[in-house]
Amino acid sequence: MKKLENLFQRKNLLFTLGIIVLIAAATLVAVFRINIAEEQNCYTTLFQTGEQLNQDIARLINYDKEQLESLAGIFAEYDNLNDEIVLSIISNYKPCGMVSGLEILLPDNTLIVRDGTMTSVEGNMDFAKEAKKGAYLTEVGTDILDSDKRVLYSVVPIVKDGEVTGILRGVINPDELQDVWNINLYGARADIYIVEKSSGDYIVDTSGNKLGNVKFIDNKSIIKRSSMDELARQLMRGKKGYAVFDMPDSSENLYFCYMPCKVNNWELAISVPESAVLGNVGEVRTLLFLLVGFECLCFIVYLMWMFHDARVRNYEKQRRIELMSFTGRVQELLFEAHQNQNNIELALELIGQMTDSQYVFFKILGENGTEEVYQWIKDDPGQPMLRVPKERVHFFMHYFYFKDGSGSIFMPNIEELKVVAPTSYDLLVDKGVTSLMAVPVNDVSGRLVGVLGTCNMGPDCKDTHILEAVKLSFSMLYHNIRSYNIIREMGTVDLLTGLLNRNCYQKNLLNYPNMQFESLACVYCDVNGLHELNNSQGHEAGDEMLREVALTIRNYFGDTHSYRIGGDEFVAFVLDADMENVAKQSEAIAKKLQASDYYVSIGISIGRPRNLDQMEELVKKAETEMYEAKRIFYENGGRERRRR
Repeated sequence: MKKLENLFQRKNLLFTLGIIVLIAAATLVAVFRINIAEEQNCYTTLFQTGEQLNQDIARLINYDKEQLESLAGIFAEYDNLNDEIVLSIISNYKPCGMVSGLEILLPDNTLIVRDGTMTSVEGNMDFAKEAKKGAYLTEVGTDILDSDKRVLYSVVPIVKDGEVTGILRGVINPDELQDVWNINLYGARADIYIVEKSSGDYIVDTSGNKLGNVKFIDNKSIIKRSSMDELARQLMRGKKGYAVFDMPDSSENLYFCYMPCKVNNWELAISVPESAVLGNVGEVRTLLFLLVGFECLCFIVYLMWMFHDARVRNYEKQRRIELMSFTGRVQELLFEAHQNQNNIELALELIGQMTDSQYVFFKILGENGTEEVYQWIKDDPGQPMLRVPKERVHFFMHYFYFKDGSGSIFMPNIEELKVVAPTSYDLLVDKGVTSLMAVPVNDVSGRLVGVLGTCNMGPDCKDTHILEAVKLSFSMLYHNIRSYNIIREMGTVDLLTGLLNRNCYQKNLLNYPNMQFESLACVYCDVNGLHELNNSQGHEAGDEMLREVALTIRNYFGDTHSYRIGGDEFVAFVLDADMENVAKQSEAIAKKLQASDYYVSIGISIGRPRNLDQMEELVKKAETEMYEAKRIFYENGGRERRRR
């Protein structure tokens, strides 16, 4: 603890020294900043304005492209683009965005122009070449309807069944772009320029000058620039920079910034008079006040950091304490959960509370491929019922087998499962699962024996550390369940036949009178000739006969109420069955065994015992019937049959 406190003190000292150095550096920087603040602020503001304008222009152009693509999709539905409806749409098109009209180039190099008429453009346009270009924005060219008018086109292919059937051309008038874009920068005092980099021609010039070429810029009037290269070359190469012009006809300088446009092969430039960008002359005076405020802010930040750091450390400490307490409670619940399985659900509920999950499960893989799933589901009336099918929990077991029983799954978004296991994804999504996590549970040898997981965790759950903290307790639970089942089976199950043994039989005799049933049939079975078979063929043959008899009894009467109560004696109880059906099943058992050259004598009794005496009387009656059948068997030559 002392080491941690010393570390914390050193950290505070270093932070304080850092604050002092920062304040000293800020004071020095402020002195220099006073001299350059106005000019740097000008460039920064200009570039920010230019970037915003750049984005706005790109957004408007993309909007027009999307509109044209929608129209192309509509036109693609027509087998013939000469259809009257298509011609009507083109001729009646109202300007939208930058597009003032529509044209369609057909495969035979016929152009449907804006008024709905058609004209041949053979030699001027090539449909095949245009189709290969896809969607694009052309350079400025001559209007096909008016050779004195400049236009550019937003081109979108019309595709039907994977084949280009036409080229939709949206007509854009460059002279109207400034009105469409509705540019109003620096209170309408800024001028905007769009330059075509390949030629240097102005596409847009809002200064009112006649459109020309950037090559005619007077570099002698530039008093400051970001590059020593000629400004015209910078613009045509798509560079980013600034320049300050000395305007002979004005009392103030002109600030000019340029940058590549986000669309087409264009360069964007903005010019603003000095008074528009340097209006905040009070910055120099207020900067000193800001310096003082900055120093105060640094101390406030320092205090806030101290407070925040203390809160973080206390929070982390509290989380560790909660995790330790949580782990201890889970371990305590699972310690005797092999005898009281309600504790397993209580432990899963604790995990659900810690992770704010809707569903928590623990799946155990048994020795012989048997599986057991324990689950807890949050009872929340405000949310839909979530129940993950047990067969889907099987996915996690396969996942960890693939991962060699290591690692973990943390999917705050179930969409990640779509690639790993699409079938499980579809079913889990259908059941309302939105997130999941799981960890493998291994035994002491490292073998995968189970999976512990949750679904629909809360937003504060960032990883699987809570599950990792308790998976050892669930590993011990698996070990305890396995050991407990082995011990229990040794005390209640006959090791040779797998049926319940005599100890279990005598214990359960007390329970049958208290069970809910209308009638109880007792089937008492004795194997004939076991002693002779042991003497003639050995005890291994006798054991095989007993196992075959037990298997046949289990197949007809199940193993819940079937017992081996002596060396060659078996008893089976059948609930709510009539005498006729029990007799038929008993006869079927005898015939099936006789086919294997095994012979049994069976006695049956039926009744409704209310106490132990009546229960014993029921068994005694069946035993008497069995002995009578056994007597008849031997009188009819049964002994000779067994000797064969």
